[in-house]
Amino acid sequence: MAITVLFTFFMACATSYKAKPLPFKAAASYPNAIEVAGATVGAKAFVNAKEAKEVFGFDVRGAGMLPVQVVFDNQGLHPLEINAVQTFLEDSEANLWPVLASKTAYERATK
Repeated sequence: MAITVLFTFFMACATSYKAKPLPFKAAASYPNAIEVAGATVGAKAFVNAKEAKEVFGFDVRGAGMLPVQVVFDNQGLHPLEINAVQTFLEDSEANLWPVLASKTAYERATK
């Protein structure tokens, strides 16, 4: 019974958007790559609305989101843990923005 209810719920929430894997480069190849505690971290913000739409398949920028792809290559001796509650994105004006909760991102993407 629970499986049927969950399946029905997800079918009702379905949109024309289909999640697809996104290609990425090695962390060290990003121009902003930095090494922290033996881990290389690189990132790309999809600022250009046209490029973001092509990559994500919908107007993600128009939905009020700025997708940022972050790549980690941990060659250090210790594991890394990313805590989204303590993770912020900095814009060109030095403003810090919290990472959206998955529920909020889902709501914006499906509107």
